[in-house]
Amino acid sequence: MYVLYLFFLVVCSVVACVCLCLCLCVFVLIPFIGSLSLPLFLKPLNPLKNTADGWRLFQLVKSTANPKHPFSKFGTGNLTTLRDTPKTNGINTREELIKFHSTYYSANRMKLAVIGRESLDTLQKMVTDKFSDIKNTNRDAPKFGPDAFHPQCLQHYYQIIPVMELRELHILWPGPTSKPHYKTKPASAIAHLLGHEGDGSVLAYLKKMGWANSLSAGLNQSTSSFSAMVVSMELTELGYTKQQEIITAVYQYINLLLSASEQEWLSYYREQADIGAMNFRFKGTEQPSGYVSQLAGNLEAYRPGDVLSGGYLYQQFDFGVIQQFLKSM
Repeated sequence: MYVLYLFFLVVCSVVACVCLCLCLCVFVLIPFIGSLSLPLFLKPLNPLKNTADGWRLFQLVKSTANPKHPFSKFGTGNLTTLRDTPKTNGINTREELIKFHSTYYSANRMKLAVIGRESLDTLQKMVTDKFSDIKNTNRDAPKFGPDAFHPQCLQHYYQIIPVMELRELHILWPGPTSKPHYKTKPASAIAHLLGHEGDGSVLAYLKKMGWANSLSAGLNQSTSSFSAMVVSMELTELGYTKQQEIITAVYQYINLLLSASEQEWLSYYREQADIGAMNFRFKGTEQPSGYVSQLAGNLEAYRPGDVLSGGYLYQQFDFGVIQQFLKSM
């Protein structure tokens, strides 16, 4: 999230592989922005994405975080923030980019995924030939504390004037990082229940009351130091006037989950494990470009033996971890 540490490669044929290898290795090996090309590099970043409600909401979340944590930094930029302001402050943008490149681009911090029709020996030779020159400076990945949202940042209510005509309610809970618990998937298990649409669910109740049309739940942020769960609802006109009642209903459901016994959670977890195993076993064919990108990320997130299945399988029930995530909400 804070530093680029992986890249991916799609291989459809020998010719395409060589071309893509050359493009990627040049991108990683060489400080890639010349003084004359910098304006061309910055121009597509303007105008700032301030007319998309999703980007504006994301920036609000960052702006309300702990100002001493890197997560609070601005998430995007434009010509003003990347060219004009640095120039006013005597900062050379190109030199800063090159400094960033030399500081963080190291082979030991990168992951490479390759898909191709060629033999493994052929693919390995291509990768070795093109990427062996990437320097390994043995850089450690930056470590950030879990205090992206300290207590003073929590229990606040913000109203946003949207660009589009929207009536939405988002409830966000920062919590512990979920990455070490990918075999347990506590966040996924909780999100599935919060986002359930059947009888007895939060959404079923809200629809019955005429307050909401839809509801979704899941991780809004997932980093090595913290995560953030969010419940998002599309409200009706009546529901917009009943936001406090809706928030209360969501918390009542969370309390219900907290009161469930370990045996009840185990029974539910086994159902999710069966569904996850079935989804992995019968997963459809994916587009190579998207799949190889996903695998490159998985190399960073999962152990080698779980790179293909880590996103699907519920492998390790841990009632304590699930409770820990619930109590953070």
